[in-house]
Amino acid sequence: MSHHHSSRRRVVVVGRSPEKMRQALQVLESAGFAATGTFNRDEAIAAITAQDRLFAVVAGGSVDREAEAELRTAAEARGGQVVRANIGDSDPTQHFTDHVLPQLEKLRSTAT
Repeated sequence: MSHHHSSRRRVVVVGRSPEKMRQALQVLESAGFAATGTFNRDEAIAAITAQDRLFAVVAGGSVDREAEAELRTAAEARGGQVVRANIGDSDPTQHFTDHVLPQLEKLRSTAT
């Protein structure tokens, strides 16, 4: 009894600001992704390893290179990719709509 075709693609977001995260998750959910927000590397790794299949990890500006490499390793083991989101001072909803969603859509079209 598999609902695989209807399963929404899982995205784990790693950020620092709960306010930005709320907006980011809203954009992702309305675009049809199943998004989970996390606030540090350990939470992110736990969220990634909890999935059988993962579509992508969105790493915010607070994620350093070392952490990004770890996230990528965990994500790739589940078929996922890492996408960077450097919101900075821009509006999170705008940034995710204009910059993050197109990157995810591109992954979606190349994903098998």
